[in-house]
Amino acid sequence: MSLIGNRRISVKLVGSFIIVALLLAAVTAVSSFNMQSINAELNEMYNDRTLPIAYLGQVGTSLYRLRGDLHQYLTIPIPAENTDEFISEEGTGCVACHPAAVVTQQLDGTEQSIAADIAAINDSIVALRATQLTQAQHDELKIFDKAWVNYQQQVAAILKQAKASKYQDALHSLVGGDALRSQMAIEQSINNLVELNRQQARETQQHGEATYTDSTSMTKTAGLVGMALALALGFGLSLH
Repeated sequence: MSLIGNRRISVKLVGSFIIVALLLAAVTAVSSFNMQSINAELNEMYNDRTLPIAYLGQVGTSLYRLRGDLHQYLTIPIPAENTDEFISEEGTGCVACHPAAVVTQQLDGTEQSIAADIAAINDSIVALRATQLTQAQHDELKIFDKAWVNYQQQVAAILKQAKASKYQDALHSLVGGDALRSQMAIEQSINNLVELNRQQARETQQHGEATYTDSTSMTKTAGLVGMALALALGFGLSLH
């Protein structure tokens, strides 16, 4: 008689269930591992690919707001000292509608907005650095840092020129001089960083698709093997 035929029916049944249980355990373990991989890739897609693009968008928004605040600052001439009268750059008095206290308040408020814009950009870059960056992204951030430091120096110079009533020099730097060149370098670096994140996101998405395909194939294969094994065991037991 065969090895199976020599066993009692209870042993055969227990052995069959153990085999099926082991197969189910293997399928569960593989599926769980693949699901964990997919979950890790989804987390990476959000934390290390989507959020960085959002942070870079915030940098771009704050940069444009900073440029607008600088333009606004240059449209508010410095008030005359020790008087309630506002004196324009051309020397025209406007006591009734523009007292010096009000103009000074506007200047201070705009300067505070400029400082807030700079702080917002710095905060967004700090948040960006907290994500998992590739070496290419680290290298591009060095280029951004250099341009950003230079731009902040140009902003300080523009404010200094404005306070000295050198509006033409300040405006030239902002719209066609060193400040504009620094701004363009920052914008180019932001675009490069966004594109690097998009490339990484595509790679993560492709890897996720491959993991899903492999997981599906393995689950289907294991299911078919389990069904075949169950039928074979049932058929084998019925013959003995």
